[in-house]
Amino acid sequence: MVEVRQAGGRSAVFDGLADDAMPTVEDVVRASVAGDRIASSILGEAGKFLGIGIGNLVNLLNPELVMLGGELEGAGTALLDPINSEVARMAVDKQCPRIVCTPSHPQSSAIGAAAVVLQDIFGLSSTRA
Repeated sequence: MVEVRQAGGRSAVFDGLADDAMPTVEDVVRASVAGDRIASSILGEAGKFLGIGIGNLVNLLNPELVMLGGELEGAGTALLDPINSEVARMAVDKQCPRIVCTPSHPQSSAIGAAAVVLQDIFGLSSTRA
């Protein structure tokens, strides 16, 4: 982002920020949703690298669902499309999980951990091999 700003790139991401301030994830998401091409490009690049990491986890854990929360909640297709492309490219068994952005919750980690334990206790099996 520093390079964009130094090159004189115009983006709503930088509106209202001091010259030395960095925009937040929320700033980038908001600008992307408003149609800012630079913000969408930033999310696309982030999505590519997130997709590589998620692709590795998919090959290791084979989840049915991957939930991204918090600041990424409203990012939409600018983020999810590159993530899905990378995961599909990397998936060993070519079965990709559903990947969604969700609102964060203070106990998100605890809820996810409890779901894993309940699945194990009650013997709920995945429909995927």
